[in-house]
Amino acid sequence: KKNHVIIRTGVVVRQTIDIPLSKIEAIDIRQSIFGSMMNYGLVCITGTGGTRRIINFLHKPLTCRRHIEQLMADMPL
Repeated sequence: KKNHVIIRTGVVVRQTIDIPLSKIEAIDIRQSIFGSMMNYGLVCITGTGGTRRIINFLHKPLTCRRHIEQLMADMPL
């Protein structure tokens, strides 16, 4: 699915988030000082209608955001 963002996290407890690219309005990153040093953080994806999906303890959250933004930029209109 090239027009969806699918994020799977967790080892013991799996969390899967599937969001159509066309529904994403904003991607926010939150990192503590320790999280910034260890390259971990929280990603909050805001969709149309104000729906929010939060992914905690994500490794390389800035890279994740860049990948999603690149997919959105490459998406045909």
